[in-house]
Amino acid sequence: MPQRNICLKIMTGIWILVVLPCFAVEGDKVQPIVVASEGNILCSYDFENKGVFNFWTSYGKPYHINYKGLTEERAFSGKKSFKLDVTFSEAGRYIWSLPISVPPEGTILSGHMLVGEKSQANVSLGVSFAFPPTPYGGFTYRAHSYKTIHNKWVDVTLGNFARYGNSMADLMLHNYTGYLHRENICPMLKRIIIDVGAKAGDRLVVYIDDIALKNNMPKTLNPQKLIRKVSLPAIQRCEKEIKRLEMRLAKAKNTLARTKWTGNTASVKKALDLKINEVEKSLLEIKGRDPLIFDIWQHSRLVNQISQITNTVGNLAQL
Repeated sequence: MPQRNICLKIMTGIWILVVLPCFAVEGDKVQPIVVASEGNILCSYDFENKGVFNFWTSYGKPYHINYKGLTEERAFSGKKSFKLDVTFSEAGRYIWSLPISVPPEGTILSGHMLVGEKSQANVSLGVSFAFPPTPYGGFTYRAHSYKTIHNKWVDVTLGNFARYGNSMADLMLHNYTGYLHRENICPMLKRIIIDVGAKAGDRLVVYIDDIALKNNMPKTLNPQKLIRKVSLPAIQRCEKEIKRLEMRLAKAKNTLARTKWTGNTASVKKALDLKINEVEKSLLEIKGRDPLIFDIWQHSRLVNQISQITNTVGNLAQL
């Protein structure tokens, strides 16, 4: 999906420009850090036998991996931790991630991070959000970034995800028709991230250990069931609208099938056939989506195309 520029008013009351799909906020600069409490452990990584952050994005900028994987060089607990050692040839933002699927409400991220002696880049832990049933994602929310904690383990705790996720979900409504209501958008945490800000020539050496996501809510629904429950009414409204558009198109096609075309109208028929084929392909693509959802630009285009077809068909007698 192409990127779109969107204005967002954050909690300070200042309007900023957000360029989808990726936007970062440091948690401790927007709202207070939440103190971790006892709760249900949704997922955890001790990095003794598994758990590797994989590359997510560098916005096309090059980098060189010196080492990525489990190591016994440092450990907060146990014998191993995850180590990432990278050299950057260009200034920019670089992100590695672990996939998750967790509701943000009541969820807290905790972990431990050590920046090595040879490290120069800024690095932080955080999360990324998705907003089903929309295709939008890539919004990131991170803890304080570190550069000067050489050979010292620091505790990282990040929360208040629901507050941030809900503010982003409000923003999503600007991109969608009335068929998608705010209560139909289900913010989800989709990645745990290592977020790096580097200058040209910088090197990052960081160790990560004992990451966990806890939820202090009484009960956490299965993420897929939660998404389905929240988004189903919007999907049903979209399905109903697609059927309505299909009926309008079918009515126009039936009229065209009964029309006697002469030499003067042959060019009109050819143009209508091309436009009808284009609309039918768009409708077929949307119907094949899971979930079935469309944004305001797609809907407006379909409505305008079908209106042009039906208006032309209605004026055939005057040709």
